[in-house]
Amino acid sequence: MDDGTKELLRYGATFLALIALFYGGTFVLRQALGTDNPMMVVISQSMQPTLGVGDFIFIEAIDDFDDVVAAPRPNGDILVFMRPGFDDEYIVHR
Repeated sequence: MDDGTKELLRYGATFLALIALFYGGTFVLRQALGTDNPMMVVISQSMQPTLGVGDFIFIEAIDDFDDVVAAPRPNGDILVFMRPGFDDEYIVHR
């Protein structure tokens, strides 16, 4: 086997390993955090300076809404919820 073929096989194996790691990691996060969407990206400036546009956030499901701490920053919990009337739009709010 020549060097070009070996290099191509290495790149292919690395690519497959990265894909498996991504999907496996997503599965683990879904199970650990109890939500179908464990990671999101902030797309608006409404949460600045706490969260900026492009920030990754990890979402954890809550079992009891009474556990939520309603307070101004930096002590209040940040909630992510579905926008009423929209199936695929989320709102991030303190």
